[in-house]
Amino acid sequence: TTGVYTVSVTNGNGCTTFSDPIPVSNFVTTPLTANASTNLICQGESSILSATQGFVTYQWLPVQGLNSSTTQQVVATPDSTTQYSVVTTDSNGCSDTALVNIVVNEAPNLSLLPATPEICLGDTVMLQANGASNYTWSPAIGLSATNGPLVWASPSSSLNYTLTGINSNGCQAQMPFSVAVNPLPMPQITQVGNDLFVGSYAQYQWFLNGNIIPNAVDSILNATTNGNYMVQVTDQNGCTGSDSLVVEIVSLEEEMDMHISIYPNPFKDLITLNIDNPGLGKTKVAVTDLLGKRIREIGTPDELNEGTEVFLIDTREFVKGGYVIQIYIDDALVKTSKMLKRD
Repeated sequence: TTGVYTVSVTNGNGCTTFSDPIPVSNFVTTPLTANASTNLICQGESSILSATQGFVTYQWLPVQGLNSSTTQQVVATPDSTTQYSVVTTDSNGCSDTALVNIVVNEAPNLSLLPATPEICLGDTVMLQANGASNYTWSPAIGLSATNGPLVWASPSSSLNYTLTGINSNGCQAQMPFSVAVNPLPMPQITQVGNDLFVGSYAQYQWFLNGNIIPNAVDSILNATTNGNYMVQVTDQNGCTGSDSLVVEIVSLEEEMDMHISIYPNPFKDLITLNIDNPGLGKTKVAVTDLLGKRIREIGTPDELNEGTEVFLIDTREFVKGGYVIQIYIDDALVKTSKMLKRD
């Protein structure tokens, strides 16, 4: 009770003495409580911690996961289950302590198979999710379903998706990923005489009238029979494409009974052509790459004389690789020959 008190002391001889008056004040303190907006959260979520208002100072411990530690209300985002304490001091200097617990449930640890899905245009890939109990996929474009651990994806172009998973604790996590869509190769067959050419790819297979031509697995094919030729190519992404061409074989008679020699093959700095035939028309010689692009052209303005005509082609500026020599008589292609440039 508030008042003024004295203390009396009596010794063994019966003598008594009194202390000075001692004033005593009995302060009324405010009860302290601490509570949380929610005591159960998932990893990455937060809870608001509040202590009773009206105190002069507040100190929350531990400080890890708190946005502040010295205010009446703080935001807690702990990584794991944590017990927080708050120590307060009032205007009379009296202190008090309260406790509050925050239980943290683990979020799903999502994973995807394949980790980096990639398809060719028109193909489909199976996507398998792991790490949760329930799954949602978005957007729905190109997907066989939007719920469940397994879906099939066949977008028409590369697309970004989001996988959302919820575990048995009701905690949620999201995982962004992409499905890459590679375009299909578009080969084009070029015919030079009886030789068929196609561009540069990883793999080739030639067909005649729908049947595989054994061992025809190069970018160049010498056609020996009339028919419908098709080439199927595979690019570096594993995607396939094809092209076809109806071919009519050029006979030896159509080469005007000409005797032509071209050497050396392989060549380095110079190609020599010997054309031996009487009474030929205007002659032109062209050099192309394997895609049909013309690299060099030489010719004569008049008909060739009887005997042998010699053409010299300077090839020092040619890069290493394959070339095609084309010989024209009066603008009609009469002969082609494949040549190889070496170092």
